[in-house]
Amino acid sequence: MGLIGFSEPISLLRMEHGPSEQSLYLDPVVFDHSLEGPVGAGASNWLIAQWLIPNGLNPASVNFSRGSCMLDSVVWNLANQDARVCLGNSSAHSGLALELAQQGDEVPCGNEFDLFVSPVDSNYPAYAQNVLPLSQMPSLASLASVTFGFTASLVYSQITPRCGPAGSCGPSGELDYGYAVAALTLDNVAAGQTLFYQIMLYDSRQDTPACGNGNDPCVQSREWFFTTNPWGVSDAIVNFDGAACLRVDPLPRAYTLDVLPALVSALKQGAQYGLSPDASGWQVSGLYVGLGLQGSVTQTVIVSNISLYAQPNDAQPV
Repeated sequence: MGLIGFSEPISLLRMEHGPSEQSLYLDPVVFDHSLEGPVGAGASNWLIAQWLIPNGLNPASVNFSRGSCMLDSVVWNLANQDARVCLGNSSAHSGLALELAQQGDEVPCGNEFDLFVSPVDSNYPAYAQNVLPLSQMPSLASLASVTFGFTASLVYSQITPRCGPAGSCGPSGELDYGYAVAALTLDNVAAGQTLFYQIMLYDSRQDTPACGNGNDPCVQSREWFFTTNPWGVSDAIVNFDGAACLRVDPLPRAYTLDVLPALVSALKQGAQYGLSPDASGWQVSGLYVGLGLQGSVTQTVIVSNISLYAQPNDAQPV
């Protein structure tokens, strides 16, 4: 018996392989469903989230010189003492790319400062949407695959002990560490539940054996970081058929990950925490890619070519 009738893959993003425009919005430091900008020329369907940044980036401070950006050429850059965002061209990434950089010296110990790029989604209803609305989004149960693609290079990382001693593994508030991540958000409207599903690409503790595998995306692991609504779980990148973790290297890694089996597995595992395990109730609602830190960390990542496709599970036996 064979199968016929598979539909073409569906892009869950309206603007594929992004960021592909010359401008980006900024999510305000205090989330209120509004956006600042856009920064740069023209309309945008992408945004920069700057969660718990001590000093928010200001769109009015946009600069059209290269500044301290590490890209080959720059369309614009936006920077202050805590962060830098550069949009421009990278020969290593074969075209338009986005540079995200953080500096954590002013971040209070125990706070986590995140700098992500994300498509505009339903959290910002007054703006042109880049993620398909939930009314058009297929459920996980109706899909044969969900392919999350992106290219990333971690081009700089330095840790300066301030919140904890050198090599500290934690707990939170007693260490300085940084990470790189690619993630999906999922919603179950009927159950009123949200899941943050993260793929850990890099953790500055990954070469510190004393910190254990839970902090090492180069070793297979899964960690639940929220066990009530909204739930949160992180898988190591190596869980995906041995995909390589990031290390400081100017050369990028291109990832093409079928995340559907991992999403279904996480739902089933999360049932022990009250998460609905029924994949028919869950839909992708957004994504983000970027950096996070606690303490005195300086790090830079370059990302490009973000995509998200779903393959409908509509094959019929013959």
